[in-house]
Amino acid sequence: MTIPRKHGLLVFLIASFGFSWGLWALMILSQRGLLPFTVPTHWSGSFGPAVGGIAAVAWTEGGAGLRSLFRRFLLWRAGAGVWLLALFGSVLAYAVALAVFALLPGRTPAVAAYTQWLTLLAYSAVILVIGGPLGEEIGWRGFLQPYLQARMAPFWASCVVCVVWVAWHVPLVWLEGAAQKGESILAFALLVLPLTFVFTWTFNAANGSLLLPLVLHTSINTVSYVVVPQVLGPLAENAVLTRCFTGVLWAAAIVLVWRSRRRFFATAVPAAAAPPAWGCASPPD
Repeated sequence: MTIPRKHGLLVFLIASFGFSWGLWALMILSQRGLLPFTVPTHWSGSFGPAVGGIAAVAWTEGGAGLRSLFRRFLLWRAGAGVWLLALFGSVLAYAVALAVFALLPGRTPAVAAYTQWLTLLAYSAVILVIGGPLGEEIGWRGFLQPYLQARMAPFWASCVVCVVWVAWHVPLVWLEGAAQKGESILAFALLVLPLTFVFTWTFNAANGSLLLPLVLHTSINTVSYVVVPQVLGPLAENAVLTRCFTGVLWAAAIVLVWRSRRRFFATAVPAAAAPPAWGCASPPD
């Protein structure tokens, strides 16, 4: 039996932050004319967590761990509710946020029909690969979440994942062309924290699958950056609507944590064991 090597978290943080922050720093310096050469804004920096996750798994568990990591892309069996949340949860969240927004005094949102359904599939495929999901989920849910859940309850593991997730994004606030350019770090953190609990619930309900978090992440990014701007137009940038959306995410996260509270606050999952099966068909705890 191979005993996992220590310091996996340190390896993950150094590799993921070093890869992404190093590339982003070059891009930011280049944009400000502080380098004697040009470094164009590029999506490759988003693969830092994947680099970190693969490096950490290779360091701690070797080839067997890497094979196990990549096999988790093939885990598709999950309850219908888990799949519906992963595929359409972001659409529902925006719809509820828009309904709340419309109830506010003086708010009469205009909504256009979305018609580019075939194009949406192409957008989703591109976003999956170079828009964040593939580059991030191998790190966040491929390594970090199960690593932390082997040492603490899923609730606290999610809090740590959120801190790392937000911190990793910080340089993008200054990077021209990034989705987070000019965004408030606090506002971003308030958005990511409830999302982290939604991802944790999905990850564990799908028995440690990487496929379901990938689908969820891709759906969120596709709806946010492709569907919502076309359907809502300038309203998509409305600060009040954004706060409504964040509030809906918080409400959803609270409901999920409350309904699965025993499992969210359960003792740590042994390192050699598979992530716990939460099964959305189970009665609430």
